[in-house]
Amino acid sequence: MAEPDPPPVLCHLSGNWARVAIDAYTRFTERCPDRTLMQFSAPGLPVYSSSPTARDDNLAALAALGRAAKSVGCTHAMIACNTMHLLRPQFEAASGLIMLDMVEATRERARPAK
Repeated sequence: MAEPDPPPVLCHLSGNWARVAIDAYTRFTERCPDRTLMQFSAPGLPVYSSSPTARDDNLAALAALGRAAKSVGCTHAMIACNTMHLLRPQFEAASGLIMLDMVEATRERARPAK
C-alpha cells in the first residue's frame, strides 16, 4: 500500500500591506487551527504604481522570500496579491514553490449556485 502524500507546508508571503497579512493569517488559522502557516514579509516593497520596475522588483523580492520559505520546508505559498497571481508561473519558477490559486477560489465562491 502506497503512503499518502504529505500535506503541503504552507507559507504566507506579503509585502507592504500589513493589514492583508494579518487578515490572511487570522482567517487561515481560524479555519485550519491544526495547520501551521509560516509568515514571511518584506514590508519595504514598493507600491506597484511607484515606478515602472515595481512589478518586477516585487516579483524578485517575493521569489527570494519564497526561496527562504522553501529552505525551511515550505512547499506552497499563499500570496494575497492580484499582481503576483498574474505572475504566478514566473513566481513558481523563481521560488520553487507552488502558489495557491486564491483568484480561482474566489471566483468559485462568488459564482451563483445553479
